[in-house]
Amino acid sequence: MLLDELIEHLGPLEEWHTGVLQYHFFDRPNPTLDARLKKVMLFFFGNSVPLKMAYTFYIACCGCTVATARFVVDQTREWYCQWMCLNNKRHIGKYYNMVFKK
Repeated sequence: MLLDELIEHLGPLEEWHTGVLQYHFFDRPNPTLDARLKKVMLFFFGNSVPLKMAYTFYIACCGCTVATARFVVDQTREWYCQWMCLNNKRHIGKYYNMVFKK
């Protein structure tokens, strides 16, 4: 159900950036690796995925413990807040844009 909602929001999985798919479905995700988590969240934020949907999907994919899930939620909230404050800036970070396909 959650995957269906995300696909409805972002489009078919085949069109998602390979790195995001790899972090979610092929590699054993480790949310405490900030750089990796941040790349996934930049992808979600840059493509207007709502905050709760972003962290809920990530947590569901990696099967986090309670403590790790709390870290993901807190860190994602912090980043989304920072990025929303930068909305007038030219660039928030590198992410794959689903509209422009790059």
